[in-house]
Amino acid sequence: MSVSPVYSNVTWPTNANPSPYEIMNIPRTDFNKITLKKNYVRFAKLYHPDLSRAREIQHHTGRVLDQRTKDERFKIITNAYHLLRDERKKRQYDLYSIGWAEASYQTRPHSTAGYSKAQDAKYWNAGNWDDYRKAEGPRVDPAAARAENMKMVYLLLAAALVSCAAQILVAQRDVEDALRLAWEMEKFARSDLREARDNYGYGLERDERISRFLGHRRFNNHGNRTSALMEAETEDLKVLDELKM
Repeated sequence: MSVSPVYSNVTWPTNANPSPYEIMNIPRTDFNKITLKKNYVRFAKLYHPDLSRAREIQHHTGRVLDQRTKDERFKIITNAYHLLRDERKKRQYDLYSIGWAEASYQTRPHSTAGYSKAQDAKYWNAGNWDDYRKAEGPRVDPAAARAENMKMVYLLLAAALVSCAAQILVAQRDVEDALRLAWEMEKFARSDLREARDNYGYGLERDERISRFLGHRRFNNHGNRTSALMEAETEDLKVLDELKM
């Protein structure tokens, strides 16, 4: 039966927020990429999940690390290595203390004041806002989005214009019907008024209607000529007498 190898007195930063330099066991003032790579290979062989499961690792305090702690340390070591080997990310960390996702608190750069994702690893690992947006995933082209929005606006305007035109046609038809009805009512009213005026003071018997007709005819034919009206009236009376016989 094989016995798992034991690695004792393994050091690890004791402060709550170790820097990537402390994780990689490299002084900031004596940093070089050769030592960085050498230490990373050494730590990776110690903490890699495929290797650490078969070995017992003891902290320098004597505490035996569980697998979860070993996996977390491997992830932290990998993040520290990738940050320090990238010149741009290392420079941003050195100048502004950003880009180190494992720290529980980071001083934010002036350009991101008020940013709410202090614990967003993609944000801290990004070199600039373009890198962060790329890490967030594909973005919609603003020009294409504006074009699509304008297309929707035009469609809505076209629909509104068609609706307004239909309502105008319906209103115009209603107005024409109302005017036609008003004209018909006015014609009936005029006819009733004329008939009432013509028949005012006259009876409706046969002789009375004939007399009224003859009177209108005399007035229409002779106007205000008194002598002519008198002669015409004499002739009309003779006609009435003949009709009564």
